[in-house]
Amino acid sequence: KAGKIAIVSRKTKNNNANAKLQTPKFVEDKKSIIPIGEVDTFLAHYYPRFYQIYLDVQKDPLTEEIIFVTKDEHTFISNSTRNGKIVFDLSYFEDTTKPKEENFKIWLLLHSLGILHYYKESNNQENITFFKFNYALHKAREYAEKSDCGALKFAVNRWKSKKLSTPSKQAAHDKIINSEYYKECELWYQNNSKNCSSSND
Repeated sequence: KAGKIAIVSRKTKNNNANAKLQTPKFVEDKKSIIPIGEVDTFLAHYYPRFYQIYLDVQKDPLTEEIIFVTKDEHTFISNSTRNGKIVFDLSYFEDTTKPKEENFKIWLLLHSLGILHYYKESNNQENITFFKFNYALHKAREYAEKSDCGALKFAVNRWKSKKLSTPSKQAAHDKIINSEYYKECELWYQNNSKNCSSSND
């Protein structure tokens, strides 16, 4: 089954906001499309901080679409493609009885954007895992300095001790947390966390 899907953002060459949205090829049942407004309303209500950063990510020149899809098999929470699409599994957002983990979701959004920049900027010379984590960390610090510490809080608290699924991913993770910039971010968070917002998770 294709599951239900929502196209949340599509940029068109003529920037026409009323341009007709195209259904992705992998959606077989067009009746399963969720109205864009429903997804926006849901995110703005239950994940307001994620929603504000997600609006920023839509404005990035490399973001063509942000797609939310519910699948029968949960193979990923988020993914990015070479042609500018960021895809989220909506089921990780839908159960509002569980801890929201909004900081974690913002971190995922930022490193999903990092993958788009990897495809554009790296010429495949760098390790993609290192690139997206490093990009996410810099964006997390940028948002923290603007007053949202969520992604940075996740990076310096929970992500620091995270064990990743493959040796190459773990090596990229360890390289980040042993970097001088990561230590700067830890110190910045310790000194400034009271002055910016984040979730308790």
